[in-house]
Amino acid sequence: MVTRASVEALFERASEPKTLVSVASDHTFAGDNSRSAVLQWLGAMHPRRAQPPAAEPPLIDAPL
Repeated sequence: MVTRASVEALFERASEPKTLVSVASDHTFAGDNSRSAVLQWLGAMHPRRAQPPAAEPPLIDAPL
């Protein structure tokens, strides 16, 4: 366990991009209470979201 001041100091030293989210919880339910914030962050950071959607393959007028 670390103090909030230690977390904020580390956050200030971190390079961009960075996000700090505070989740109200005790140690027992920290995972459950932070699940939404973690999944939201993972969804935003997923490499597929950073790339433009792939173009549809051209239609070919020939039997396969």
